[in-house]
Amino acid sequence: MTAQKKTSAKRLTNEKMLHILLQEIADVRYELKTDIQNLDQRLSGRIDGLASDVTIIKTDLTSLRLEVHQNHLTFIKNHDDLEKRVTVLEAKCAERFLTSIHPTS
Repeated sequence: MTAQKKTSAKRLTNEKMLHILLQEIADVRYELKTDIQNLDQRLSGRIDGLASDVTIIKTDLTSLRLEVHQNHLTFIKNHDDLEKRVTVLEAKCAERFLTSIHPTS
């Protein structure tokens, strides 16, 4: 075989190898595009579900915050009412105590 034929055979082999590599790259690109699209669709569904869950939790927290605020106000009012009742009872007890020590008649 002459040197020219060996170079020609090598070039053909290199051209075939280049063609195979380019085809492989194209196939991998296509597979990656498909995988990315599938992953995007799957994750979009999950993200939509999570967004919905966050909205529900936000609504629940708002409601809970309002209930806690209302309970706090009720507690303060009940505590104030109880303080008033205790003050009245203390005054009555003090009056009875004083009248038992120093009867008026």
